[in-house]
Amino acid sequence: MNNIIVRIRGGLGNQLFQYAYAVALQKVNPEYKIILDAKEFGNYYWPFQLDEYDLKNTEIYYDKKFKCDFSMKKFHVYQYVYGLIKKRTYNTSERLIRKGKLYTGTFSPEIRKYDGRDIFLYGYFQDAALLEPIRAELAQIIKLNDLREHVAEYAEKIGPNAVAISVRVARQEEIDNGEKFVYDGAEYYNKCLNDIKQKRGEVQPVVFSNNVEKIKQEGWFDDLGRDILYIEDCSATEQLELMNRCRDFILANSTFSWWGAFLGASGKDSIVIAPRIWYEGDDIDDTKLRFDGLIVADM
Repeated sequence: MNNIIVRIRGGLGNQLFQYAYAVALQKVNPEYKIILDAKEFGNYYWPFQLDEYDLKNTEIYYDKKFKCDFSMKKFHVYQYVYGLIKKRTYNTSERLIRKGKLYTGTFSPEIRKYDGRDIFLYGYFQDAALLEPIRAELAQIIKLNDLREHVAEYAEKIGPNAVAISVRVARQEEIDNGEKFVYDGAEYYNKCLNDIKQKRGEVQPVVFSNNVEKIKQEGWFDDLGRDILYIEDCSATEQLELMNRCRDFILANSTFSWWGAFLGASGKDSIVIAPRIWYEGDDIDDTKLRFDGLIVADM
């Protein structure tokens, strides 16, 4: 049996893009098995979290060496040097793709049939159009079967009018490095929520954030009264599970919140609002993250 070997990197949102692209590849290469290579997480800021899901017909290795390891390292060095010189990301080459080495930046090579060779994935593979055909299937796979007691209590409190407000607050190291494109203020979120209220009427705001205390202390949503539900002491996978129970979605410019909406809005008549500016100041329309029903905030 041939394999689709995926070097997993980044936070949960990026991990899901990499896994989902492998699933899309497997659809046209059904004789292939998915193998997740998680060894980068031994010394990484983000935890590996895909092992919290029941990923059928998928194997996970945390310290196994693969024959593609060296070529991945060479590609990473070349990509880094290319970026310094050209001031843009080197995505990949057709020669590498033909060899089954899908080494990229955020670019996703087209889904195609591969015969008689292993496929190696190294990149972020952010392309909504390639994942749309398997969206409903992914929504069934990326689920937690058992919830901790306080997470289950949150789930019971989330009603049919819930709006998931995903707030990504800039970390201090991002601020120190001059990050300008994190939506770490209340204006964007309150405007989007008011737009949803005008269309829906009654809403139940549910706030997910990497820094809930900052939001509370600064009173971002104090005008909303007592109806707001703050999600605290939950892992990223637990937050994603709770997002899935919401009806509408206000995104931060993060892949994590993108997945909350992509999975949570599947099969629903949802309102999904995203910020205009996405990764490193790019317009979201310069990415491949737009999907049907996603609205870009007018601000």
